[in-house]
Amino acid sequence: MEPAIENSHFCSTLSDELEKALQSEQLRLVYQPQQNLASRQLVGLEALARWTHPVYGNIEPTVFIDVAEKSGMMKRFTRWVLYQACLQNISWQKRGYKPLRVAVNVSPSNFADTGFVDDVANILKQTRLDPHLLELELTECAIFQNRATAAESMQRLSEMGVSLALDDFGSGYASMSHFKYFPINRLKLDRTFLCDLPDSRCMKGKRIVEAILMFARHMGLETVAEGVENESQRKFLQEIGCPVGQGFLLGTPMSVDELATIYRPATFFNSSWARKVPSPLSA
Repeated sequence: MEPAIENSHFCSTLSDELEKALQSEQLRLVYQPQQNLASRQLVGLEALARWTHPVYGNIEPTVFIDVAEKSGMMKRFTRWVLYQACLQNISWQKRGYKPLRVAVNVSPSNFADTGFVDDVANILKQTRLDPHLLELELTECAIFQNRATAAESMQRLSEMGVSLALDDFGSGYASMSHFKYFPINRLKLDRTFLCDLPDSRCMKGKRIVEAILMFARHMGLETVAEGVENESQRKFLQEIGCPVGQGFLLGTPMSVDELATIYRPATFFNSSWARKVPSPLSA
């Protein structure tokens, strides 16, 4: 039985443990598929960090990310995630896999760091990954905490060829000015918009989603719907023209080995999506 962990204990010890984890094999990445809702093909992956502590077991991402932020370790943590994700992407290509864009989440503190863009450039150079195959997901909070720094960083990243996605769109400020002043390529529709859909009684919810998709198309943005958890939601999104979805129906976060059941060298097999999706990791 795992020992009970109090929040106060986390606050005093977990930053040291995270430091050790970055130097060991406690941390790992899993990848959640993004699927074309019409063709049912794999079109992208989101890299997600997981931490299995030798004593405490699986530690929730929200917990260790908060620790990284408060302890000033977010820069190192994000560099580790970026490097591992880019290296894995190159590894797949060397083995004959079709190139896919891999997305990595970045925090507000990353965009407040004037050296962040240089870090990204150095990692791309070290791993030799085509910048177009890296996507950085940022939240509205990351933009609003320091608009000037964020705008400069985003412009430099865009000029490098890195794709930028606005994550959890609609859950924060949802300001249209994002798309006027910042070089955003994709928006990720927050999962809360899908919770009650496609229930016929939720007409306002349907119209909101349709309006967002229409706006995105006019702006030349691709939309990714998060939280697709049942076939009715997938079908509804496909019918209204949403190109890409992400969620447990389409694939849970998977290890590299688990992902091999749907991501194969040279080509994709649509029938593979009809198989039972591998069980989610215990983390």
